[in-house]
Amino acid sequence: MLLLVAIGCLLLAFGLTIWLQATILRRVANWIGAREITFRRSLLTVVCIALACLAIALPAASFSVALDEASLAGPDTMLPWVQGAIPYLVFGLEIAAACLIVRWLWGALWDQAALAALVNLVGLLAVTYLLNALVRLFFFETVIVPTGGMAPAVCGLHATISCPNCGCTYDVGMSERMLVPRWSQRKAKPTQCPNCHHRSTVDSAAPVRQGERILIDKRVDCRRWELVVMSHVRKPGALQLNRLVGQPGESVEILAGDVFIDGRLLQKPPEALADMWILVHDTAFVPAQPPQEPIGWRPMPGSKWHERSGHWTVSAADSNEEVLEYTGRIEDDLAYNDRLPGQPPPANSRAQPNRPAENGPGIGSIASQVSNAERPDLPGNGRDSHDNPVPTPNRAPAVADIRLECSIENCSGGRLELRWESLQREVLLQLAASGDLRMTVRDLGQTQLLPPQEVRGTLAGSLQSGAQFTLVQRDGLAYVAQSGRVVASLTVGPDGINAMRSRRARSPDAECRLRLTAHDTSITLGRLRLQRDVYYRTLPEMPGMAPGVYIATPEPTPLPHNAFFVLGDNSARSEDSRFFGPVAANAITGTARWVYWPAQRWRHL
Repeated sequence: MLLLVAIGCLLLAFGLTIWLQATILRRVANWIGAREITFRRSLLTVVCIALACLAIALPAASFSVALDEASLAGPDTMLPWVQGAIPYLVFGLEIAAACLIVRWLWGALWDQAALAALVNLVGLLAVTYLLNALVRLFFFETVIVPTGGMAPAVCGLHATISCPNCGCTYDVGMSERMLVPRWSQRKAKPTQCPNCHHRSTVDSAAPVRQGERILIDKRVDCRRWELVVMSHVRKPGALQLNRLVGQPGESVEILAGDVFIDGRLLQKPPEALADMWILVHDTAFVPAQPPQEPIGWRPMPGSKWHERSGHWTVSAADSNEEVLEYTGRIEDDLAYNDRLPGQPPPANSRAQPNRPAENGPGIGSIASQVSNAERPDLPGNGRDSHDNPVPTPNRAPAVADIRLECSIENCSGGRLELRWESLQREVLLQLAASGDLRMTVRDLGQTQLLPPQEVRGTLAGSLQSGAQFTLVQRDGLAYVAQSGRVVASLTVGPDGINAMRSRRARSPDAECRLRLTAHDTSITLGRLRLQRDVYYRTLPEMPGMAPGVYIATPEPTPLPHNAFFVLGDNSARSEDSRFFGPVAANAITGTARWVYWPAQRWRHL
């Protein structure tokens, strides 16, 4: 409702502006001797000039962005000259278009048309600038994201890569291009496909895309899990993008990649925050060459599962069980980042300078750039603040929170089981051919920290006719979803931080194990898409940066009544409240609502 009111006020302001411009233009017509010009004709002149200016300015803005991206792809001595000439060329074309419109509608001489056009343009630009300032101050603001601290939800300067081995498309951060002069020679950059782990390089002349442009909403209060834009703590005048996690009066602590509020595990809403899921493996992308390391779904020795064109099939109506297991460590490694695990950080990767603001035409001009500085990895001592073991510096932490999308093409009967194991916990999903399901959770081993649980449900449609569903284990909650609807869910736990410490002490290995088992059935799986949740690192889990460079916040971190705790999704590269502590409420500019550019990536955040 507030958005409609804001749009209505904006349209009303533009209407008043056009009416005022028409009134002024009619007085100018009387002054230059064109007394036969009526108010209606003056109004038509103003509208035509405004549309002509818009038709010139929008393509010019797109062309300017394309030139900026081209300059980042490689040195070109002519590009700076062309970029510098664009504003003057645009203004000249607008003056010429306005003169032609006035001469055509009024039948005036060239000197009269030039004077009327200049008066109209000056007034139009002045009013537009004033409206732009008011809208940016009270309603909306547009900003550019230069770095990748919030990747992959929002990308900074990046290149889009298609893996030459499997065809999977993914983004690679290119923020280091801002650290070198535009006329310098570019270097190739190593990268690794998130799907098949094929290692390749980003060519030095590969097209580079500007950071995504986002629209900030300043009218509402910020809520948990929303993306907020705030004043940069270390760079006066710059803005920063993070995800709001902790609210005033709470106590925040991070353990095993999860956030604990007042000692209780913070859970994300089921089937919400889809932009926080990160691709691990997708059978739709079939590698041309086998991966260098074992990764993907593999049948257990002696199993009858076989793969063809990304589809897994088993014909075993008389077999008790045929097991298909996911091979490969699920860890907090993001293909977007600027180096592979174990490589030394770039020598100059610490600072991410804020580039000059880009200005666009009229309302919605680029006010500033959002910075979520990507941090080089921090060193650890192998222990966290509670003396729990953490990953070695050259190995990313294991992630246990996963999302498995499963598409079944046909099933002849029997049942299918999906099993998830981590930290001596097991979630077992049993699916009958009719679509009935049974999900259980229990502790493995001799010590039972939680009692067994069970829940039942029914999918929409049977497995014989083909079905699609999703198994999710996230933030201590396991559930089955279908078409955005949660069919069955249960608590996996533990939901308290002390219980989590106890479990990690008993089982330091937090790796996740996934299995699919076919019982007395012939079944074909059309697609298996595995994703992982964002893993929030503690400082000892961030290798590479010298100790004492930043003052770490205490654990747990108490929040004052007017402060928030923010985190970046790309935790290994994000500068957030783990380093600079709570953020004052008056430092938050607004909430990031929409990505409006590039147009093909337009979406609501």
